[in-house]
Amino acid sequence: MKKNIIAGIIIFSFSTLVFAEERIPPVTDQVTINECGACHMVYPAKLLGAKSWEKLISGLDNHFGEDASLEKSAETHIKNYLMINAGRHSETPLRITNLRWFKREHTNRGNWKKYLIRKNINSSSNCIACHKAAEKGVFDD
Repeated sequence: MKKNIIAGIIIFSFSTLVFAEERIPPVTDQVTINECGACHMVYPAKLLGAKSWEKLISGLDNHFGEDASLEKSAETHIKNYLMINAGRHSETPLRITNLRWFKREHTNRGNWKKYLIRKNINSSSNCIACHKAAEKGVFDD
């Protein structure tokens, strides 16, 4: 009886650990959610490395062709949050979609670019079109 309980606890703990690894911590900072989320999905900080976030925040006056400038206090706050919570990437692109792991993950799922022609998707940066819980850090659907 005790062996069954212990085995159950071990299996439950392992499955929780595996599930946790499939989830990327979502943004929890309200300033970042409000400012970034006003225009697009709030991408989890771990999706890019610190150098990429630093470059992105430093260039908000030309953020992919848009002026996304912020008040200096909000910009500094968001930059600090993203830098502290950034992923450990050696690559430093400005777009998540240019990272090797992104391309590998989506190429392994077949010809994912065929989905981009759908009106509701429109761009490979529109994560929530396919991953409904992306803003919560869940990308396994």
